[in-house]
Amino acid sequence: MAAYRFEQIFRTPSSEQWSVLPAATSEDEVPPVAGRVDVHFDQGYARITVVLRSEIDDGDATDVIALVDEQLVPSKARGDVKITLWRGAHAGTFVPEGA
Repeated sequence: MAAYRFEQIFRTPSSEQWSVLPAATSEDEVPPVAGRVDVHFDQGYARITVVLRSEIDDGDATDVIALVDEQLVPSKARGDVKITLWRGAHAGTFVPEGA
C-alpha cells in the first residue's frame, strides 16, 4: 500500500478538510501535498471528494481512497458513502486584492 497520511486542515460539526501527504518525510522536511480530501457528513451518509495531483498513479489513488474509507469516514455515516476522485495540477495560490 502506498505510504500516505492525512493532516487535518479544519473541522466543523458536519465537514472536514484534510491534506494528503506522503507518510515518510523527515521532521525538518516540508512534505509535498499530494492532494486534498473534503468530507461532508450527517446521520447516515458521507459525501467525500478526493482531489489528487495528476502525477499520482492509479495504484496510489486506489490506496488513498481505501485509506479515506478506513480512516476518515465517520462511523455514524457508514450507511451511505460516496467518494468522488478528481485529478489535477496545482495552478497557483491566489489572494484577492485588499485581503
